[in-house]
Amino acid sequence: MSSPNYIWGVSCHPKPREALDQLIAHAHEAGLNTIRYELPWRMAQDITDKQNVLYRQIKHITDSGLSVIPILANGFCHWLPDSISPGSLYDTTTQQQYIKQASQHVMTCTNVLNDLGVTIYQVENELNAAGMARMPPYSWRKGSAWHRESFKTELIKTLCDTVRTAAPSAILYTNFHNRISDPPHRLKHYMTTWMKHFDWAGLDFYQEIDFFKFDWNDALLKHITNYKKWSDGKPVFISETGYPSQGYGHNIKRQSQFVQQIIPLAKKHAIGMIYLHLIDRVREEQVPSKQTGLNRLGPLHRLEPYWGLIDQTGVPKSVTEDDTVICPWETFKTHIKAMTSCEEGDSNPHGFIH
Repeated sequence: MSSPNYIWGVSCHPKPREALDQLIAHAHEAGLNTIRYELPWRMAQDITDKQNVLYRQIKHITDSGLSVIPILANGFCHWLPDSISPGSLYDTTTQQQYIKQASQHVMTCTNVLNDLGVTIYQVENELNAAGMARMPPYSWRKGSAWHRESFKTELIKTLCDTVRTAAPSAILYTNFHNRISDPPHRLKHYMTTWMKHFDWAGLDFYQEIDFFKFDWNDALLKHITNYKKWSDGKPVFISETGYPSQGYGHNIKRQSQFVQQIIPLAKKHAIGMIYLHLIDRVREEQVPSKQTGLNRLGPLHRLEPYWGLIDQTGVPKSVTEDDTVICPWETFKTHIKAMTSCEEGDSNPHGFIH
């Protein structure tokens, strides 16, 4: 499957077939063209088998007419295979073993996904914040290596070289969190060091709540300008963004305001946008990790289940204010369709597709 000219997408974890079908239907309803798919390492060990659940789900998505961007070699504790102890990344020997195993995993997955028509790959996930991800409230990674720039740099180079070997014409990017890094002032350094391996700079755009101002234009422009500068002018892809509907001052009205602003801003300044979730995450996705025994959400349980525009029962979220119904899902669909209608007749507006 060829890549779309402009990427409008949503993130997705492996899920039951009925839930996947629901997500695919909503993606088509909204006018999206892409699903960014989490490829858990532990579930992908037999991906060469066409009965593998990840293989079947990715094929099902592409057969529906949507493109897939897989996330390769995410080092989160709950995605690692049993052969890797999440807390073992402390010494040089285990770090080299990890890189070798990750490269083998990426080679296997890329060979399979290339045959399924995948042309764009995300390598790792928010590696600039991997050390921070060891700490509460995240606790998504374990092992001191995630704080070490030399380890992360070698991992990035090795994984990118591996994908390039298996799929020479593929587009590669990695996503950089805009607000947290190891430490924050190192974001520029990470980008200038790592971006030589990538085609796009992935911007994960999340903002603190501002109770008095609901204008994300200046913040987004600042980050996109910096990301382009720090990546030697490479295109910026909004690889994650979203706004939860409750928790810590968030609400449905603000979620709708965010959606209304971010979509035209993304179209104007980036080459694509992935919205974090269309549908709230079900409770089964919030259970403690089998490997770590940790609650993967901790204090984030007030936010993490509520990034969707549609609740867990399948009902679009809404609130009535001054006799006006505010529905973030309707806002999302309206603005995506307005942006995609502008693309008709423009065969390649950004000139980036291989």
